[in-house]
Amino acid sequence: MRPTLQTHDLSVGYVTGKRARTVLANLNLTIMPGELVFLLGTNGAGKSTLLRTLARAQKPTGGSVEIAGRDIAHLSQMDLAKHLGLVLTDRLSIGSITAEKLVELGRYPYTGWAGLLSANDRTIARNALASVGGSHLADRDVSEMSDGERQRVMIARALAQQPDLLLLDEPTAFLDVTARIELVGMLRALARASNVAIILSSHDLELALRTADTVWLVEKDGQLHNGAPEDLIASGHLESCFSGPTMSFCAAERSFTVRPTLRGYATVTGDGDNVGLAAAVLEREGLLPPPAPVDASNLIIVNVTAHGWSLRYDDEAHFGQSFGELACCARGLNLTEQPTRVAQILERTGS
Repeated sequence: MRPTLQTHDLSVGYVTGKRARTVLANLNLTIMPGELVFLLGTNGAGKSTLLRTLARAQKPTGGSVEIAGRDIAHLSQMDLAKHLGLVLTDRLSIGSITAEKLVELGRYPYTGWAGLLSANDRTIARNALASVGGSHLADRDVSEMSDGERQRVMIARALAQQPDLLLLDEPTAFLDVTARIELVGMLRALARASNVAIILSSHDLELALRTADTVWLVEKDGQLHNGAPEDLIASGHLESCFSGPTMSFCAAERSFTVRPTLRGYATVTGDGDNVGLAAAVLEREGLLPPPAPVDASNLIIVNVTAHGWSLRYDDEAHFGQSFGELACCARGLNLTEQPTRVAQILERTGS
């Protein structure tokens, strides 16, 4: 099977005056048909520069880009539009136009100088709108749509070009949580069903790690790591790129958490899912499991049942039903000496 996209010793950057500055160098990347690729990285690492270069919106500082086996530098604008669809982040001011008419604009590479649509062009446009779950939007004015609806229509317009490669710059930027998940799920299904390769830049790390076939991880030092999400997790590249003093990465859960400031040590007992939820509440309040076994009399003990929770520490006992009450209780504990006391016990026992 022929790759949809290949780069050959590609270097990307920008020109300031007479000087060219390279941001990423010697990239040899390959994407196969039907593959969903997430482009991740911190701000300023070069994600947008790479995406613009792949879209031929700016020239590479070295190397070349091929789509469907053809060097994009040698394609006419119309030929490029037949191979490449582009969806940008910006909210466009497009006036009053229905979704159907906007999607039909995606057929412009095929209509010739007269711009007349054939019956086949209209069928392709309708099918593109249907493929993003937007048939019911056909007669709606795009300017009156929600961000999620408008984004679906813009993707349908790009799909109407029947491209081999679809590039999306932060397509979930203005969407709420539900709309983001639905959009990425739709893109994954589209990649599989239509065999189009899709690259999207994103800051939504957890969603990327759960849905991407491949991740391109761009670091500020100019390195690009390429592989399945699990490979980048196992290698430690993902954690080194995004973790910091206040944030850590949990490989098992494929998610980032805020590092709490340690206030004390606690343990949670009980049965069922509520045990994990209670532990999460305590962690958020800076109450962590001890690094080694310690006598229970020195710990905060929380017991969780189907009817509520109890918290015991020193001679205090507290009871409640909701996790909000547990959080308030944890915040109110006087723990000035407890972490030091537990640390001394661990030191004496050699734990």
